[in-house]
Amino acid sequence: MQDNGAYRPDEATVVTVLPVCARLGEVSVGKWLHSYAQSSGLFRDFITVGNSVVNFYCKCGDLETAQRVFGEMPRKKAISWNTLLSGLAFNGKGEIGVEFFNEMISQGVKPNDSTFVGVLTCCSQKGRDLFMLMTDKHKILPKLEHYRCMVDLLGRCGCVNEAYELIKNMLVRPNAALLGSLLSASRTFADVKLAEYAAKELINLEP
Repeated sequence: MQDNGAYRPDEATVVTVLPVCARLGEVSVGKWLHSYAQSSGLFRDFITVGNSVVNFYCKCGDLETAQRVFGEMPRKKAISWNTLLSGLAFNGKGEIGVEFFNEMISQGVKPNDSTFVGVLTCCSQKGRDLFMLMTDKHKILPKLEHYRCMVDLLGRCGCVNEAYELIKNMLVRPNAALLGSLLSASRTFADVKLAEYAAKELINLEP
């Protein structure tokens, strides 16, 4: 496409190629696309382009640039905030992620279910409060991803019985990933009874 010269990259090109650059480690190509998006006006005109650039730098571990690019975006939607929030969680910056979530709320941006997947991945002790905030205040019904985040963080805190009670009272049927998180936590904290429960349920799901 570049060698031909007859076609100029557009919004779809940038949004499609940037994730591939991140996955293959082609940082130089991704940075070129970022520069092109700014000089061509795509970054200014399309929120999706800004989101893709932020996601690219997050996947590359360059959170400083990701945050700077996010700040430069002329317009943002909830998905823009979710992109950076998930990137912070992905890179183990949980405390910064929770602060970023609080900033999002303070600016009047309405969170959605993807927002809470990101922030629940970020935090540990604050997870209970955020889970209640999601269901009680924002009226978002938990999905399997939210339950898995909660079981994982409760397991890491050693609250395996609380994780088990959460699974028992779920509004949806648990999947293998969720039960696997409970099994792993039960093994870590030597809770044989819960480990047996998780193992049996896993076998029933995936014989």
